Amino acid sequence: MPNVFYNGNGSNGGQAPVDSNTYVAGKTVDDAVNDTTKTPYEQTDSNGNSLNIVTGNLTQTGAIFLYWSTAPDGGGTIHGWPADTSFTFPNQTTDLRRRPAIDESIVM
Repeated sequence: MPNVFYNGNGSNGGQAPVDSNTYVAGKTVDDAVNDTTKTPYEQTDSNGNSLNIVTGNLTQTGAIFLYWSTAPDGGGTIHGWPADTSFTFPNQTTDLRRRPAIDESIVM
């Protein structure tokens, strides 16, 4: 069954989002939220309807979350704000990896 899986990709805290939907080619996939300010919660649309996605709260010491990427090094297709909030499912199981950036505000 084609699904979307979220991967922590080097995170050292929190949990990855869980998307329990099964997709077919052409169906819209809503990007999962990674919210480090809250415990994971059920993601809903603007009308309050469940999207069948539980948000993540992935963290990595010394880094901040940027977006989801189809490649571990961030060189793949980017998903998540500001690039998009949804995408069209490509007819294959899709792995989205957390893409971090060094947090310059952290003094080592």
